[in-house]
Amino acid sequence: MNRFQLAEIFVVVVVTMKLYLLIRHLSLLNYPQCLYLYYYFYYFPAGIEKESSSLKKKVCGVDEVGRGALAGPLVVASVIFKSYDNIPCNIKDSKQVNFEKRKKLFKSILKRSHVGISCIDAKTIDKEGITKSTEIAIKSSIDNNKYQKDIILIDGNYNINTNYETLNIVKGDSNYVSIAAASIVAKVIRDYIMILEANQFPQYLWHKNKGYGTKDHLRAIQIYGITDFHRKSFKISLINLKL
Repeated sequence: MNRFQLAEIFVVVVVTMKLYLLIRHLSLLNYPQCLYLYYYFYYFPAGIEKESSSLKKKVCGVDEVGRGALAGPLVVASVIFKSYDNIPCNIKDSKQVNFEKRKKLFKSILKRSHVGISCIDAKTIDKEGITKSTEIAIKSSIDNNKYQKDIILIDGNYNINTNYETLNIVKGDSNYVSIAAASIVAKVIRDYIMILEANQFPQYLWHKNKGYGTKDHLRAIQIYGITDFHRKSFKISLINLKL
């Protein structure tokens, strides 16, 4: 066991004890219950019990990344876990996981699940609109995932034409582990696409902002204009932007 693992254990113990003392002060739980509570919220994948025990079907979780970006593709992933017995720990909504952890989880998810991917480029988004493009990408991702599935869990409210039973779930990436895993897969793939594109267009700093409307990205647009990789149908406001 290296010093980083020891440090993590130390942090877990300290935080658990603080949580225990607080809850004991409120006379709510005993120590074993407190320890389980902390372990559950810190390590368990999002919504694993809800998904595996209540649905009892082959679940396909679907999520998108890049809907609100000014440049780059929309990426949708669908994930069907082979088993709920060995799901990687700490799977959460991709926005709650840093880049290095996402990469590790990405590799683990690919080993333990069946994955479908779909990408929609900026030109298609400009032509079809972002909502229809998202629905096209979701359906394509589901179709590309050839493994058996009984029910589709989609993060958000989208109307998908499919023969499968479908559930639309607001904030699904925080409540169902397959959706959370799909958000991580889609996020890692899209991030790498933007990092590669940043080599061609370094002035936009896509390796940092991933095409979203940050100040540095908007400044670059104001100076250099837009590329074919930008979504021309999106209204990019440069008013009152200070260089």
